[in-house]
Amino acid sequence: MGFLITSYGLMKEIKGSMIYGILFVTLISWFRDTSVTFFPHTTLGDANNNYFKKVVDFHKIESTAGAISFTNFNRTDVWLALATLLYVDMLATTGTLFTMTEIGGFINDQGNFEGEYVAYMVDARISIVPAFVTILRMPLTYSISNGIIGGIGLYVALSLYDWILGLVRRFLKLRKTLVKEHNQVSAASGGGGGSVDPSIVEVV
Repeated sequence: MGFLITSYGLMKEIKGSMIYGILFVTLISWFRDTSVTFFPHTTLGDANNNYFKKVVDFHKIESTAGAISFTNFNRTDVWLALATLLYVDMLATTGTLFTMTEIGGFINDQGNFEGEYVAYMVDARISIVPAFVTILRMPLTYSISNGIIGGIGLYVALSLYDWILGLVRRFLKLRKTLVKEHNQVSAASGGGGGSVDPSIVEVV
């Protein structure tokens, strides 16, 4: 049924057709009294259903707050996962950069584009900083609900930081403009005080 929904949406050129099919199948699988349920009345189905109910569960953080450890970095599995993550990120970055530059017509005869290495360095920077921030808030993600709360709190904090930084920049720009206008007024008044009216000189 989900395949039919997706196919019909694609034929009618409806945006998000693939998501609608997947969403329909996912929602139907949540109901237990159907033949396509993901939670049948079995031991495994009951266990999965009980775990699924804890998605919106709230509880206090007891043993995970501040628990950041790097002791398992001596294992091969950790470095293999890290290398795989970086490799996949490099492939995704390369595909995105070259696709967008090819569409924009920025590819030269050698198959490269201007600022290629700078673009990779920028991507690396914006990958490392969020990863470090994620490590800091990882102890809050003991459950999905705590992870969501931590993500929302981090978003609010970063948005507040951006707002304050923008406010400070506008204040400094306004102060610079006022100082400039004050200097211009002072220069104009000082220059006018030393001048002599030509009409007075002519009368004399």
